[in-house]
Amino acid sequence: MSPASTPVRLDAAEDFVRREARLIDVRRFERAFAGGDDASVRAALDAYRNADGGYAGLLEPDLRTTRSQPQAAELALRVHDELGGVPRDVAAALCDWLATVTAPGGGVPFGHPSARDHPAAPHWHADDGRCGSLNPTAAIVGLLHRSGIRHAWLDEATAFCWRAVGADGSGAPPAEQLDLYSVRAALWLLDPAVPAAPDPAALRTRLAAGVREHVALDPALTAPGAPGHHIGPIEVAPYPGDPGRALLPAAAVDAALDALAARQRPDGGWEVNFPPISAGALAEWRGFATVGALLVLREAGRLPAAG
Repeated sequence: MSPASTPVRLDAAEDFVRREARLIDVRRFERAFAGGDDASVRAALDAYRNADGGYAGLLEPDLRTTRSQPQAAELALRVHDELGGVPRDVAAALCDWLATVTAPGGGVPFGHPSARDHPAAPHWHADDGRCGSLNPTAAIVGLLHRSGIRHAWLDEATAFCWRAVGADGSGAPPAEQLDLYSVRAALWLLDPAVPAAPDPAALRTRLAAGVREHVALDPALTAPGAPGHHIGPIEVAPYPGDPGRALLPAAAVDAALDALAARQRPDGGWEVNFPPISAGALAEWRGFATVGALLVLREAGRLPAAG
């Protein structure tokens, strides 16, 4: 544990998770810290899986729809990644569904228009679903490749990502303006399991510029209650082996980890730095954030030793 970091109270965090978090995050906590297993996490995640092969939007707490949404697919794949990868049959069904919502030219939209029928944060209702977006397509692509998945949709989506980020070898300008969340998603294209871009130098240059422009290296900017909305090093590359970590200054990562450890609240949980749409969504986000913080701090060696 870093000598500069604040000690984390794991017992208080466990109490918070058991009191406040949804089942999926309780199971993730138990697997990581209380003798739980992969099967219990997958069973909880399966509750969000729809018959069409996609995942219910409400896996993202501010997207309160049971209909399948692209963003929920990314979140589900992140959970599968914690468990070592997505099962082949689950991935095949998910890719089949993704193909049904892929926009002309490739890539899934940021949000499917079906979200408008149910409560959601305003940005989920604003997307018209007509255009493919790097966020979340690139993250989905990276996570599926990381699991060793092969599928026609994945080939098409990978090619879309190269075009969108300007790394398809054509010399054409990027097809998409990188904002902070498209940078976060596109960093998954640097994962070693992703096929090499036609122009790898352009990919790395573009993403390095995006990191410099959009990732907040000052931890004060990402603190709950800070003005504006920013994401820091831990949000874009939580773990040491994540694609994109190499583009982040080591000192900024260390400072972000110190700040993360210090942000545990008296109730044992962590806050989020944006306003959820409801009291229920707030509790779900805090449970998700708390488990996420603990996993990140454990991988960084910032949790106290057991016993």
